[in-house]
Amino acid sequence: MSTNTKIKEFQVDDYDIINLFAYSGSIPVTAGTVVCALSSSGFRTNESNAEVLGWPGVATYGNTVSTLWGTQPKIRDAASGDSVLGILRYDVRAVDENGLPLRFYQQKAAENEWTLSGQTSAIITRGFVFISGAHAGSVTAGAIGYASGAGEIFAGTNASTSRVGKFFGAPGDQSFALFQVDP
Repeated sequence: MSTNTKIKEFQVDDYDIINLFAYSGSIPVTAGTVVCALSSSGFRTNESNAEVLGWPGVATYGNTVSTLWGTQPKIRDAASGDSVLGILRYDVRAVDENGLPLRFYQQKAAENEWTLSGQTSAIITRGFVFISGAHAGSVTAGAIGYASGAGEIFAGTNASTSRVGKFFGAPGDQSFALFQVDP
């Protein structure tokens, strides 16, 4: 059972989800956060894309390898004026609600639909979701969702900022509004 409280998928095709980038920013971050690509050097498909996240420098044991690897191409929270890539599908976390590192409890992360810090994050680039937490403006049918600072979505008609998608109605009883992701 997912503990995500920011988005609920309605209609998202697997072809409209990309898993090429790792999240770069303060952890934890919730699903539904608007993201953009961080690297301006482009995406490379070679072994230099793997990055060492941890190395057991203090305790070493014979015949073991304990290196923690991560993905090099990064995404970050989209700010006003950034070219939007999409929204995060799952929360990105390093520890669970009890402070235990999720790298040792990967089944719990999978059951709760969490992405581990350093691993590739699923990004919804197109589709319909129910979303809560639009911060400014009035969320009505036809209102455009734009990226503001810290990866948040706000509703309005300002064409000078980064478009994320369109709202198809006001929030319902549980504060979720139908939103079409289409950057």
